[in-house]
Amino acid sequence: MSVLGASDKELAQQLSYQIDVQSGDRMLCKQIQQAVKEHMYSLGFSQLPEGLDEFFSDTKRYVDARRYRMITNIYDVDY
Repeated sequence: MSVLGASDKELAQQLSYQIDVQSGDRMLCKQIQQAVKEHMYSLGFSQLPEGLDEFFSDTKRYVDARRYRMITNIYDVDY
């Protein structure tokens, strides 16, 4: 999504990703999401407050879904 423009030209973008981790083991799910979070932070993303951290009894799986967002530097729009 374009977040900054001038003279009909895109100058910066907003990049958003949702990453879902599912597992039958709650601790494994948390460990994977922690590794994902650290990697996303290293790429310049920050975690958004909403997300999902639930156990679904019908599938017997834990789901940890998190959203990350970054706004690119000005003129960095080659994505």
